[in-house]
Amino acid sequence: MFDPYKEDIVRTVIAATMEEHEEQSKHQHLEKADFADAIAVSRDAFLRILNAEYWTLTDHGMLPLETDVLFNLIASVDHAKDHVETGLADWSYLDSLFKRETWCIDKCGVYTNVVSRVVTTGLRDIVTITAICYMSALTEAISRASRNISGACLEQVTMEANQNLMAAQSFLETLDQEDVSMLKTWQLCRTILDFQRDTVHRWEAHGYLFGGEAQQMLHHVNHGACCLGQEMTKYLKSSVSKRSMRAIHPIRDDDDVPDPR
Repeated sequence: MFDPYKEDIVRTVIAATMEEHEEQSKHQHLEKADFADAIAVSRDAFLRILNAEYWTLTDHGMLPLETDVLFNLIASVDHAKDHVETGLADWSYLDSLFKRETWCIDKCGVYTNVVSRVVTTGLRDIVTITAICYMSALTEAISRASRNISGACLEQVTMEANQNLMAAQSFLETLDQEDVSMLKTWQLCRTILDFQRDTVHRWEAHGYLFGGEAQQMLHHVNHGACCLGQEMTKYLKSSVSKRSMRAIHPIRDDDDVPDPR
């Protein structure tokens, strides 16, 4: 493509771009800049993995779409992508959000009117389920990071992610542990039911089941979903303050709660 060319000039130009051994120490800042760029790219890659995990939670029914939980988690990723040069800033965004909502909860707790109780209930639910979903997605993202990141960048990003995970765990420990346990139970049951539905549909698609057989199996799965709703209702009504998890499972005074006997 370039023939004919002056080879001696080309070699001179190339040689001029190469550093001598004794001059390498003068440009260590360039190596640091390259590593900083690589870390920033790696953090961005990790955040994309984390973002995908949030949608996986949603697909499996573990993340309630009728709340702002998914919106808050995605917003934390978007915020962190703007700060990849300094670290994984997704938890700092959520932590600030939780502090604002906790402040609102404390302020509403001063009042006894119905509106204040509703606001307090909804905020507490959202804070709890958001923290649980964040930890679940972050744990899975850490285990997947090695598929896309390697070397020193992987070590740095993993360290930062584990620091965020520990901070989230410490925050979760400050919440009502009975509510945390019930929310995790709700997530587990929703995941089991979702897996059962997918299995029935997959068997039907492959011809292992006929339409009537599939519908019968799905009927049992739907019965399990109703049972989960009844258990949630019983838990809510057993609470004197009726403050737990209304955001993901609202109840009415006329809800039918089966006799536990």
